[in-house]
Amino acid sequence: MSEEAKEAKRATDEPDHASDLVWGGEGIGRAINRTARQAFHLLEDGLLPAKKVGGQWCASRAALRRALIDEEA
Repeated sequence: MSEEAKEAKRATDEPDHASDLVWGGEGIGRAINRTARQAFHLLEDGLLPAKKVGGQWCASRAALRRALIDEEA
């Protein structure tokens, strides 16, 4: 397999990490089906897997999903 073919396959096999990101407390709230206020409370208390980047909350949809599923179990 040529190097170009390997690179093309790698590009299609890897998930699009940028589209997995949710920015801002309101966006994170929508992603977890909560109000912005509820989301900010959970974020400030460290109960969601997120971090501040340039003063704005950022989280992975997959990480949020995993955290909420583990919490319900």
